[in-house]
Amino acid sequence: MSRREKKNKTNIVGKKKVPYDVIILKGGVEHKYCRVCTKLLLLTDFHKHKQVKNSWKSGHQFECKSCKNTKINPLLNPLRTSDQMRESSEGSRLRGIVIPKGKMDSNVIFEKFENKCFNCDKHLNIKKKGTYEIDHTLPHSLWWGYSTEDATLLCYHCNQEKTNKWPSEYYTEEQLKRLSELTGWDFDLLSGKPTMCKENVDRFLNNRDDFETTWVKRSSGKKFLIKETKKLKSFGFI
Repeated sequence: MSRREKKNKTNIVGKKKVPYDVIILKGGVEHKYCRVCTKLLLLTDFHKHKQVKNSWKSGHQFECKSCKNTKINPLLNPLRTSDQMRESSEGSRLRGIVIPKGKMDSNVIFEKFENKCFNCDKHLNIKKKGTYEIDHTLPHSLWWGYSTEDATLLCYHCNQEKTNKWPSEYYTEEQLKRLSELTGWDFDLLSGKPTMCKENVDRFLNNRDDFETTWVKRSSGKKFLIKETKKLKSFGFI
């Protein structure tokens, strides 16, 4: 079995053949085809391929982020080992040690968003669990918390599409203006580039030894510490 076949366990491809591992310049901007939806998209719509840089000419995954989240991952996630699932959950819990937990009232959120997905306007029923998600608005992976006041109501499909995207990477400018009004997040923050929450980063740095000691005592803590330290460096905090 080739390296590519090992990565493409779902064997999902589009109905037409496209050069999905080639970067194409369009108007001076880098684009690439997705092998699933076969659309020519911005290169930023694809995750970087971290493990096999020399084998993937474009340096990016074959599937766009949307297809990865809505068509590939739903099939691959059930195949993940219990250890992998625990490690992912543990990462969220470890990050939660730094990020204060906000109060959540789903009824208030549903009322504010008029029982509809903010992105696609699909009507949602609060009693039908699994058909909707209370989104962080700003990524939890970048140390942003959320509460009743600043969370976003999305249907399951839109939430899977958005995942860890920054609002400006997913919503239109008009949507961002409305989102700012509904959540209280500053429009310039929502429409700008991804950034880590300075308040939570400062909380971590002011008590760094204590937090790191707590992390490494937990399962996957050492790996998590390495990953988050790299993230802090990439955003210029350390």
